[in-house]
Amino acid sequence: MDLQRFLAELKRRHVYRVAVTYAIALFAAVQILEALVGFFPVLNRVGTALVVIGLIGFPLAVILAWIYDITPQGVRRTARLEAAATGAAPSGEGAIGEAVTAADARAQHTPTAGRAAGFVGIGILVAVVGLAAVSHWSGPLPSAERVGSIAVLPFTDLSTDHDQQIFGDGIADELLNRLAQGTELQVAARASSFSLRGQELDVMEVGRRLQVDAVLDGTIRTAGEHLRVTVQLSDARSGRLIWSASYDREEANLLELQDELALAIVDALQLELSAGGQLAALDGDGRTAPERLGSSTQNAAYDLYSSGMAAWHRRTEASVRQAIAQFEEAVELDPAFALAHAGLAQAFAILPQVSSEPPRAAAGRAKEAAATALGLEGLLPEAHVAMGQIRQNYDWRPRQAESSYRRAIEANPSYATAHQWYAETLLVTGRYVEALAEIDRAVELDPLSPAPVTVRGYIHTVLGDHAAALTDFRRVAAASPGFTVADFNHGVTALLAGEVAEARAAFERLAGADRALGRALTAVVDGAADPARRTEGVRAAAGLRGRLAPALVAVTAALVGDDAAALDMLTRAYEERSDANLPMVIIHPIFAPLHADAGFQEIVERLGVTLPPLR
Repeated sequence: MDLQRFLAELKRRHVYRVAVTYAIALFAAVQILEALVGFFPVLNRVGTALVVIGLIGFPLAVILAWIYDITPQGVRRTARLEAAATGAAPSGEGAIGEAVTAADARAQHTPTAGRAAGFVGIGILVAVVGLAAVSHWSGPLPSAERVGSIAVLPFTDLSTDHDQQIFGDGIADELLNRLAQGTELQVAARASSFSLRGQELDVMEVGRRLQVDAVLDGTIRTAGEHLRVTVQLSDARSGRLIWSASYDREEANLLELQDELALAIVDALQLELSAGGQLAALDGDGRTAPERLGSSTQNAAYDLYSSGMAAWHRRTEASVRQAIAQFEEAVELDPAFALAHAGLAQAFAILPQVSSEPPRAAAGRAKEAAATALGLEGLLPEAHVAMGQIRQNYDWRPRQAESSYRRAIEANPSYATAHQWYAETLLVTGRYVEALAEIDRAVELDPLSPAPVTVRGYIHTVLGDHAAALTDFRRVAAASPGFTVADFNHGVTALLAGEVAEARAAFERLAGADRALGRALTAVVDGAADPARRTEGVRAAAGLRGRLAPALVAVTAALVGDDAAALDMLTRAYEERSDANLPMVIIHPIFAPLHADAGFQEIVERLGVTLPPLR
């Protein structure tokens, strides 16, 4: 058949009409669904299925239009051109079926839009049946990789006055928490995802840094009391846009909008919801979130909480005290705000670790705030991890701390801080394999935060793997300069590994602008590395009393071989309960020479910790 004759056959058999009708119908359906997705996000999945079915059905409809036709007598096989002209039965190459009369042929080829539409329906029907069969026998179609992890980035403030950043952070926080608590999805920790604020990174680079499959980001625009939030979800592996939507609301309905967004995103990812069929609520007073936090005063409390958590994650004395002030203001505005009470408990729980705050006073405030939070919301993971930290570092009951961390992880499997602090409890109780598994999980969830990486480095130090420990401490030094906990442990581990210059550099970072502290730490390094300078090192370590926490002074004394001074500082920290770091520090292998001492063993027993085996 030559080209001209073939084209004539396409026209006679109405293939053109079917193809055009099919394309118009599919395009119109997609446009209508796209317009409705912003109001009914659940239709996003329907639209995707429609496109897949439509594309599969198109060639089927065209093929059926070539072979068959819909006539008043029913579906008949299309006669060849010669047969249609003579009234003969189709024969020869490809001839199948009964003969048709000339009258039948004329009726068969009367061009009508209804017959073309019939093939559109038949094509889609065959495609649907085919997809159902494939899905039944082969499982889901491999059109897109499953999304198992996600990062929620801080929303970008595009409002005219640029005064909506805290509001945007609140929406991102709520999405992050609800996705983590209400689904099987692994959610990158806030500290890591928010650390990328303002950086011009493409989606694939964000995914690489945060080790996630998908990235959620959005923008906020305001005009008076009117608010528009635009959200988009992208595949971090391919850079492809998965889903997007815009929401126009009044600003007072903040929590209602947060719930709606979270549900829409979960639906877009096709994840299973919690057992109750909806995302877990964060409020424990029996009312929905919009009912409890609908007013401008309560929204302001949420803004304070969000800002306070951002400060808490920086883990410096100034930032933790800033967080405490903001949490206190939040609970003053909204006394029933459980998250703010939990934030206050967490801040007081770590304050003595980053400052000279008396541990007993801080522990008392932390317990009070945690108890209030749990009274308002008994399953709140933030309150349970605060209670765990109190039980481990102040009450010296690591087994009870473990129970608190388990409750927090059960409520929120993607809670990096819970995994980190649980790893610490596992470490001090001698379960090293489990401790490494938990801290690896914390780093996976929060890869850009210095805290879990530092703890992993310390675990490697305790286990005698100096190379792995130094790798982690170097990572923190490069990405988070000024994180003093890492600097101290970096310096100690480098000395144990014989890396004297690296140890000196780490202690110089720790001292910063404090020249006296820098000189003392340098003398400790020199005394530890050179026996001829040991006496100078011993004096320098003794001079650190009052400058560093007692347990850390004990470490510097042990570095220069002054075991008596080291034991004296550990005993003082224990008797005075003056150092929240004591349970973690006393298991350091630097104290191996003290393991045979009865006084040292009594402290270890009272703390409820397990010493690592001697190497």
